[in-house]
Amino acid sequence: MSQLELGMSKDDMIRLLGRNFTISEMRMEGVDRIEVFSYRNYPYTNEFYEFVFVNGLLNEWFREITPNCEVVEN
Repeated sequence: MSQLELGMSKDDMIRLLGRNFTISEMRMEGVDRIEVFSYRNYPYTNEFYEFVFVNGLLNEWFREITPNCEVVEN
């Protein structure tokens, strides 16, 4: 993650992180094409990263952690 830079291309990011991603969103906002890639941080199944591209360039990214809780019923 330390090699990622805002403004880098999708191809550059894929070269760094590989092709193990899903496209979680794709839309148009006016003339801008928005694509959101989601990468899981294996082996941590509760942690993933979202990368937002605007017109093919990395605009923002963030990490999400899904709570891993056990529900106990009485």
